[in-house]
Amino acid sequence: MRKFRRAEAGAGKSGRLSRSNPLRRRSDVMEAGIVLAAWMLAVAGGAVAGCGAAYALDQAAVGLHGRFRALG
Repeated sequence: MRKFRRAEAGAGKSGRLSRSNPLRRRSDVMEAGIVLAAWMLAVAGGAVAGCGAAYALDQAAVGLHGRFRALG
């Protein structure tokens, strides 16, 4: 639940309700860190999977090239 506080009278927003900075709360900082780590893991995992697939495809192409060469 978000907490609201009254702005200071000299701040120009007298009487209005304003939210405090959400990144000051420990739970929000932890959530942001977890989301960042999950995105980094997903990007790194995708890159590793792509490199592995490219390597496997390259090895398969080399193997096929040798088979067809023997026929010709």
